[in-house]
Amino acid sequence: MLDGVPEALRTIVVVPTMLIDDDEIVDLVERLAIHFLASAAGDLHFALLSDWVDADAALLACAQAAIARLNTRYGPGPT
Repeated sequence: MLDGVPEALRTIVVVPTMLIDDDEIVDLVERLAIHFLASAAGDLHFALLSDWVDADAALLACAQAAIARLNTRYGPGPT
C-alpha cells in the first residue's frame, strides 16, 4: 500500500473531541491537516466527532469555519 489506502479499503479516521474553545478547535483542525498531509495518498478521510452537548453556537460556528478553510485549502478528498 505504498500508494495509500485503496478504494476498496476506504477508511475514515475519527477523532473524538469536545469543543472547548476557539483555540482548541483551531488546534484540532490543524492536527487533522497534519494527519492528512502525512497520508494524502489513497482513500483516507479524517473527521472530528463531538456530541456538541457542551458547545454553544459560537463554538460550532468556529468548528464549521475551521473545517471549511481546511477543505478549501486542500480541496475535496477522493470520491
